[in-house]
Amino acid sequence: MIQTPQLNATPLDIPPNSTLEFALISLILPYTPYLLMPVHPQRFLTLLGLPANDPSRPHPALLYIMFTEAVLVLERGTPLPKAPRPPYSLFPQACIPPMPHLPTNLEELRRHMAGRAPLLLERARTELDNGIRNVDRPFDLVRAAVGIARHLYSLGRFIEGWNIPVSRLTISCGLHRLTGNYTPPDGYIQYPSGLTNPMPTPYAHADKYPRPIQHMKSPDGSTFPILRMRPVILPPARDEIEVAERNATFWAAKMQDWAAGVGWGWTIALADEECTTEWPWGNGIPEAKSSAGISRPDHRSGIRELYDMRGMGHTVFPETTYALALKSVALLHRASQ
Repeated sequence: MIQTPQLNATPLDIPPNSTLEFALISLILPYTPYLLMPVHPQRFLTLLGLPANDPSRPHPALLYIMFTEAVLVLERGTPLPKAPRPPYSLFPQACIPPMPHLPTNLEELRRHMAGRAPLLLERARTELDNGIRNVDRPFDLVRAAVGIARHLYSLGRFIEGWNIPVSRLTISCGLHRLTGNYTPPDGYIQYPSGLTNPMPTPYAHADKYPRPIQHMKSPDGSTFPILRMRPVILPPARDEIEVAERNATFWAAKMQDWAAGVGWGWTIALADEECTTEWPWGNGIPEAKSSAGISRPDHRSGIRELYDMRGMGHTVFPETTYALALKSVALLHRASQ
């Protein structure tokens, strides 16, 4: 029988910038790629240190599903994950960004948080609804939705997990059609290869970003420009870290989508033919390509190229175990149809 939290239970509140918050996040960060919530460790911790009312701070929906998973790791004594075995051949291996040190008082933390995962999950779902209603930090909402859906699937609550709006948030943020480019803001400092700034620079003025413009004719024959706003609620990426996080988040959502299609025969929500985001790099932890020393060909290969026997998707170039695993799931889903 599926156990659900009481409707009149009071959600647990983790104070922002508290020792408890930092301990739980430091604990769960190494597990995030395996929980389908990829974050860049240094950037995430940097943003976590901002004041509670700063809009650049991680959204509560994302934080509370991470707290939920951290409590389960404590209760189950889950060992630290190990990086997958490198693929054969001369494929280069990605550099995993360093993780924060684990809290030393794990036993005390376990006693304090034991049994509170259901309350934290309900708080995460409430914050997700609030975030969608206010269109607040939509990229964090995507990651939170993927994490919440995965958690519900793991509990056997498949219908609930399926109805978390993962695909709609992914599409509205344009993650299924990422170009891999970024627009440096005003005052952006270009760091040497291999170095990235953990604190993102504020966005540039709106005039810095390209806008699609069409010209139409008026009844008197004169032309006037019509601005077509792209239906994307996420601002352009500002640096390589944001590009990497968005790429990894899309593939987390797509992996979940394929798994539902293979496991239950449900129609996938993110049609393969509509997705043009390039295949990921690294081992599932977002990292800038320059930091990992990874060079990719000019042609960015995606799902559609994989299914085209004549396409670039079958050209041999460096891949990691993570990317190869995603391609395997894609082909498995394709074969199951």
